[in-house]
Amino acid sequence: MSLQGSLGNLASGILILFIKPYELGDWISIGDRFGKVTGIGIFNTEVQTPGNKMLIIPNSKITDDLVVNYSKIGVLRLEIFVGMPYEEDFERVSSIIEQALSTVDHILADPKPTIGIEDFDSHSVTVGVKPYIKPDYYWDVMYASRLAIMKAFTKEGVKVAYSEGVELGKIGG
Repeated sequence: MSLQGSLGNLASGILILFIKPYELGDWISIGDRFGKVTGIGIFNTEVQTPGNKMLIIPNSKITDDLVVNYSKIGVLRLEIFVGMPYEEDFERVSSIIEQALSTVDHILADPKPTIGIEDFDSHSVTVGVKPYIKPDYYWDVMYASRLAIMKAFTKEGVKVAYSEGVELGKIGG
């Protein structure tokens, strides 16, 4: 029985090396696991997570699951969502966000970032902010973009909607 698992991993490893769904350095997700490919072997693939954990994934699990390769195309679209009060002018907010994004390193000018209304909820309009980046800069650009938008909103006096009536209480005894 133990040979069956090893033979399955070997066959899957050969398949992965032949088909090449990912290469060293690619950002991938397999099921609920995400990271950068650091090793591809006959029996397993090594993936380093953003939290600096090393995943050693048996190749048979990879060929049996959905593999998403974030690096294959070369660019990745971030998806950031910002709440905007109904009283605020969308064109003004969009312009402020666009200006804020222009200050963030590693956001690509082409394709141009998309800014649009995503949804209407009970307290605010949800604005989708979708710049394109190289996959290696995902986390840096995500955090820098949010910070730049927050600073720009503060500078320009854009209010952020939130629910009122939040109650605070003790936890525990």
